[in-house]
Amino acid sequence: MYPYPYPDGMDTEWHLQVEPGSYIVLTFHVLDVQSRRPNCMEDYVEIYDYGSTGEAKKVAHICNVKKPSGSYSSSWNRMKVRMVSDDAFATGGFMAEYHSKTFEIPNKILEQIQFDGELPTIYLLYGFLV
Repeated sequence: MYPYPYPDGMDTEWHLQVEPGSYIVLTFHVLDVQSRRPNCMEDYVEIYDYGSTGEAKKVAHICNVKKPSGSYSSSWNRMKVRMVSDDAFATGGFMAEYHSKTFEIPNKILEQIQFDGELPTIYLLYGFLV
């Protein structure tokens, strides 16, 4: 696809997954997805985050009118990118990259882990397994 025009009438998904204990950082370097309206209804890209429950939650709906600002990070180790185009004029699409980062637990939170005998009680705090 990129940098060549994407096909009309497409609905394509890319499923991203990294190792457990890590999360995804997705960065768009180029976004050339045709849409004339701010609601991005002609051609668009959607980003979904799969939380710890495995349910997909839409976190972004973008196009060349409503471009991304910065990167997108998943709350767990899975993410989905979906691109939809109508049957009209198409442009170059997008170029993005992703990489994984390991969850890091701040020392302050580690100090809050309580011990019952030999094994710690595990808490789920702000989507991070502690």
